[in-house]
Amino acid sequence: MAETKLFKAEERMERSAAARMLRELADRVESGRVVLRTAGNELVMEPPQQVVFEVEAEREDSSSGAPELKLEIEVSWVEGDTEGELPSEGTLELG
Repeated sequence: MAETKLFKAEERMERSAAARMLRELADRVESGRVVLRTAGNELVMEPPQQVVFEVEAEREDSSSGAPELKLEIEVSWVEGDTEGELPSEGTLELG
């Protein structure tokens, strides 16, 4: 399966600013309309009622110093499929 990158933005910010951005993104996903913008680029996505929510924590070792830790959050769906079978590896709990 080929993957096409539709949008990418990366920015260094304070943890509190990242949390605000995540809250705003969560509100947009809940509303069913997400608009992503950077200078000269805009993408509109409309997630359906049922989505797949994935959280992944990683440690990437680097030959040039300390390892990089990542917390990746992904919301995905099959385009045009509003009632597909959802995979599940158990219920996620935050603590």
